[in-house]
Amino acid sequence: MSMLGKTFVVTGGASGIGLAIVRKLVQMSASVHVIDWSDNFQDLDAKEGKVWFYPSVDVSKREDVTKAFNSIAERTPKLHGLVNCAGIVRQHPTTVENDAIFKQILDVNLGGTWNVTTEFMRVVNAEDATAKKPDTSIVNIGSTSSYRGFPYIPGYVASKHAVLGLTRAWAQEFGPLGIRVNMIGPGVVATPMTKVEGGSAKADALTGIPVALDRLAEPEEIADVAHYLLGSSASYVNGQGIEVNGGWLG
Repeated sequence: MSMLGKTFVVTGGASGIGLAIVRKLVQMSASVHVIDWSDNFQDLDAKEGKVWFYPSVDVSKREDVTKAFNSIAERTPKLHGLVNCAGIVRQHPTTVENDAIFKQILDVNLGGTWNVTTEFMRVVNAEDATAKKPDTSIVNIGSTSSYRGFPYIPGYVASKHAVLGLTRAWAQEFGPLGIRVNMIGPGVVATPMTKVEGGSAKADALTGIPVALDRLAEPEEIADVAHYLLGSSASYVNGQGIEVNGGWLG
């Protein structure tokens, strides 16, 4: 489905799932604003005029996000969708010594989703906060951890459960304006985040994790679902969490 004439914002868009979503949207003729903590975006030159990059943005910091969205609004005041993909995962046991790690994960994964979405809504509602916006969609990238518990990543699990909660709350709050909010819950995806130093992504990621398809997801498979949720084909899909996990057996 073509996205010609539409403009989207994607956080965490410089690598992994976020980059796959950016590429999918551009392939479908959309324009994309890419927000990332990194200062390197390999696709920028090839897609000049279709993609704008906002580097070194920490989504956990309100001032960083506000600055990025002020620039976005100057370039393209009309926005049609948002993908909240920026996130981190760190292993840590549940001990007093890990307070800072736990807080950092919540600040990025949950606080970042809040910061970005509220700034997005500020821009979307700039002309008229009460006007219907039926062609607008928000997609949050959660995780299979939005539905399940896993040991030694309590901060990640808690943050992704909370992202599902925000998704459902915002679907009710923004729905009367015609704005849809949904979440994708990927299983284990072959991205830099799943690669553990000294091992292979497949071996490390699938250890003890029963997946019926017996493989990792490719980022493009998550991007296809995001493309669907952002488009008019999903016009009556709202407040849903869609798991894309290859048939999780656990």
